[in-house]
Amino acid sequence: MLEISLGGSFAPGSYIVTIYRKIGARYDVAELHDITLDDTGENPVTITADATHEAGLRNVNGQEESWASSSGQLDFGNEDETLTGYIGYLGSSRVFDRVNGRSVNLTEYALSFHKALGNTHATGTIGHQSLGWDPLLVGSESRRGASLSFTNDTAGYEISAFGLRTEDAQGFENITGLSDNQDRMGGLRFAFTTPDKNLTISAQIYDGKGTAFGGIDTGAGRGFSLGLEGHSSNKRLRYGIFGAQSDWDEDESGALFEEKRGRAIHAYADYDIWTEDTGAGTLTAGILYEAIDTNYFSLANQGAVPGEKSLQITADYYNERLSLNFSAATYETNYRGSERLATDRINSLSLSGSWQLAPGELFTGKSLNFGVSTDWQKRLSTPPAIFAPHQDFNSVSANIGLSLNNDISTADISYSFTQLDDKSALNEDETIHLLSLGYSREVSDVFSLSGNFNYSKNQSPFGDFDSNGTQIIAEWAPRDSEWDLRLDMGLTRTNDPADDDGHYVEISAIRPIGKTSELEFFGIWRKGSEAYESGNFHDTVIGVTLRAFTGALQ
Repeated sequence: MLEISLGGSFAPGSYIVTIYRKIGARYDVAELHDITLDDTGENPVTITADATHEAGLRNVNGQEESWASSSGQLDFGNEDETLTGYIGYLGSSRVFDRVNGRSVNLTEYALSFHKALGNTHATGTIGHQSLGWDPLLVGSESRRGASLSFTNDTAGYEISAFGLRTEDAQGFENITGLSDNQDRMGGLRFAFTTPDKNLTISAQIYDGKGTAFGGIDTGAGRGFSLGLEGHSSNKRLRYGIFGAQSDWDEDESGALFEEKRGRAIHAYADYDIWTEDTGAGTLTAGILYEAIDTNYFSLANQGAVPGEKSLQITADYYNERLSLNFSAATYETNYRGSERLATDRINSLSLSGSWQLAPGELFTGKSLNFGVSTDWQKRLSTPPAIFAPHQDFNSVSANIGLSLNNDISTADISYSFTQLDDKSALNEDETIHLLSLGYSREVSDVFSLSGNFNYSKNQSPFGDFDSNGTQIIAEWAPRDSEWDLRLDMGLTRTNDPADDDGHYVEISAIRPIGKTSELEFFGIWRKGSEAYESGNFHDTVIGVTLRAFTGALQ
């Protein structure tokens, strides 16, 4: 049983929130929370809720299933935003939907406060947060924990500290993110901005213990980085450079791995060649260089790829009708730094864009979209333990599409082409063609129709295979009825022996109940590749769902 009740417009005073847990036929008190609401005067706290609650019954190929679930988020804050936060939750009778096996549990939460102390601004956050201090040492991964920051715009300094889990977390367990000393990291940042606001110098350090992505044991790491970011007085030139050093022992003090030291560098620059003031559109050019040692690793930024060196040049042009995006890049990588893997150089060139065509009588909006790219890879080294053939290849891709729209309809057509020239001993060349068509129309104020068609052709040494798929969706809300009706049907066909044909039909009828609830009856028939639920190539599903929504709470 799952029961969730939300109330609003609480008067100042003390309240006790009790959370019960059902065990057998009895209820035990799971948690008690004392909450005191002060008289906020002219700075009231606003609470808004966005949640969906469902209960239903389904029959899948003769097997009945009943369920109940509730999920949503509660957002709160006062008028001057000195206090902000959110709490997300998920409750479900389905075991596979639960967070950490609990029938009701937290998903993510955060509570932040902001306080002005003269010219200094203090900000503290507990819960999930994304720091993004620099591109090498402390990245933007969302982690649970606590942070505190002091900034002074007059003096131009920032001092920040954090303590976070090294792995993502949900649920009540380790709710602060700081209770497990084998899964915790901390760090400091100091930054100084010049009085003209054109240059910022920063230093970051971190230290922590945790398990790396794909790791087998708790490791220990530490590191530091230095950064410089700035822009010209007119802000047309923007630039930055960061350098970092890390020490990482994958099994802490164990004998299986030794502590390794690595270094990394990240530098970029962007320049606005043309600005809106020129009247000829905007043109921005950029360059990015990054080199990361094989032994570099930071628990606070596991997205940095060890063993990769890259150089990228970009140019972006925009005016009222035309947009163009160009990129040229080269990568040298051994795929996350393992000495047991080969090293390749991958180069790429790409150009994409969109051209807004003149409006016509039938369609007021018309745009032509296009793109072309090429990639080529060269094997630089293969460790003797692998004995793999060289994996060199050349690849060319191109696409073109037309999008049309007016007040009641949209239409899209696109074609893409990819050709892979495999230079390895396997010689697995491949050519792929893909054609897509789509159309939607508001036939009337109570009836809408949409559909799409996709066709692909794959040519390779294993054979030439064709496949296509069609989908049609019709929605009808009769004026003289409170029911909303929906029909969704699709068909797939292929001559690839590794795939199956399939088709499906889904019908649903929804009736509103009051302003915040609805009742849905549905029936589904799937066959072949579309019968993914039972795995026996045939699904017949009928059911009913009662759904309620919590929209706002003040």
